[in-house]
Amino acid sequence: MKVWKGKANEAMRCGQVAADPAKHIIEILMVSGGFAFAVIYLLWFLLCGTQQSMYRRSLKERKRWTRLMMETPTNNIFGVQATRNEIMVVGGIMEFSFSLVAILVSVTIAVDVSCMLRRLDDRDPILKSHQSYIDPHNKLRALGALLLMSYACAFLSLQMLQSLTPMVSMTSTPVAQEAAEHVVQKTTRAHSLYAFALRFLLLAIPVILWFFGPTWYLVGSIGMTFFMAASDYVSPQAFGPTESSYREL
Repeated sequence: MKVWKGKANEAMRCGQVAADPAKHIIEILMVSGGFAFAVIYLLWFLLCGTQQSMYRRSLKERKRWTRLMMETPTNNIFGVQATRNEIMVVGGIMEFSFSLVAILVSVTIAVDVSCMLRRLDDRDPILKSHQSYIDPHNKLRALGALLLMSYACAFLSLQMLQSLTPMVSMTSTPVAQEAAEHVVQKTTRAHSLYAFALRFLLLAIPVILWFFGPTWYLVGSIGMTFFMAASDYVSPQAFGPTESSYREL
C-alpha cells in the first residue's frame, strides 16, 4: 500500500492524473502481449525453425566456405581477410552497444529522469495521460539489459574470430586438416553469437518506443517481429552459391 501511495505521489508531482484501474489493466496486457509476441517467435525460430531460414542456411554455407578456404592453400589470404572483416563488423556492434549503455548510465546519474519519462507516456494514443504503475526506471533497466546482452554476445563472437586468424593461415601446413575442423566449429559459434547480438539490438527498439507509452511498445514489438520474420525467411534462390558452385571453385 505504501509503495502504491509513493508511486501515486510521484505521478501527481509529475502532473499526471489519478490512477485508472481499467487503464492499468490495459497497460499490463499491452506490455505483456508485446513481450510475449516477440519471445514466442524467437523461441519457435530457434527450436523449430525450418531449414529454409536464413540463419540455418547461412550456417551451412559458412561451413562449406570455411572448408574450401582451409582445403585450398592459395585461399588462405582470402580466409584471413574475411575473418578480419567480420572482426571489424562485430567490433562495431560492441562499440555501439557499449556507448548506448554508457550514455544511459551517465544521463540517469546526472539528471532526474523520472518525471521526464512519465511525461513521455502522455504521447500514448490510447491511454493518454495516466498514472503508470510501471516504474520508468524499469524501462531504462530493460533497455540496458538488452544492450548489455548484445555487447556480451558480440564480445564472445569477437574472441572466437580473433583466435581464428592464425588457424586460417595454416592451409599449407601438415596440421591443416586438424585445424580445419576447429575453424569450422569456432566460425559456426561466432556466427551464432553474432546473430544473437543483432537480435538483442532489434529487440531494444520496441523498448525505446515503450518510453512513449505501452501502445507504441506493442506496435513496435509486433512490427519488429514481422521484420525479423521477413528477414529470416527468404527464397532459396537468394542464398547465393549452391554446393555444386563450391566444387567448381
